[in-house]
Amino acid sequence: MTSTATARRAIVALALIAAGLPLIGCKSPGAVELGCRTEAHLVDTSGSTAAYRGQWPTELTASAHETLVAGDHFVASTFTSGPGTIDWAVTADGCKSPEDRPNKHERWAAGQAGILGPKLTELTRQRTRGGSDPLAALEAASKLPRLTVVRIWSDLVVQDDGVDLSRPVPPARIAELADEWTPRLKRLRGVRVVALHAGRGVDSDVAVRQSEQLMRTVLQRAGATLDWQPVYRGTSGA
Repeated sequence: MTSTATARRAIVALALIAAGLPLIGCKSPGAVELGCRTEAHLVDTSGSTAAYRGQWPTELTASAHETLVAGDHFVASTFTSGPGTIDWAVTADGCKSPEDRPNKHERWAAGQAGILGPKLTELTRQRTRGGSDPLAALEAASKLPRLTVVRIWSDLVVQDDGVDLSRPVPPARIAELADEWTPRLKRLRGVRVVALHAGRGVDSDVAVRQSEQLMRTVLQRAGATLDWQPVYRGTSGA
């Protein structure tokens, strides 16, 4: 590049600054930082969770708000068992915030979370039959772009057509399931999985321990991390 061309570019840049226009690829001091990643939220609507879903809309809305404040893409879906139960019907994108100042961006995120609130409430009120398969739900979530976090509202007891961990099973069966699911969840490498309300409403300690053991084994092998939260602590409570 000639010195003349360099000088011309410098003059153009100075002119833009003088005019108060932002340079491409630059942010003004104090501008909000957008993560532009994806946080997935899965809601177990099987019959075993019906009795205590009442608090979930508040928690989901709070999580949506914090996700959008971080400038990330919020997606949510119900799940039960079997293929085709994940549709990501509720979504909002914090990366597309029209505000570049932190206070305005936060107010925008709060407004968007308020809009999502009734939709999230409707999700939790759905009635579905059959068991729940959180591993299959995680497999669906693993296909989302730039995924960093998956939060699951569920008792986390695996109950599918071919698997029922609500009853005692031999350790060899747990190992077999772990071998089956590890390669299916390999896309979750580096992702944090938060299991919310795990074990709630379940009378059998064995059922909870078996499901946790299976999920921890699979996620550890896949390179993901599992945060077992019987009580919702918010996105900053990790």
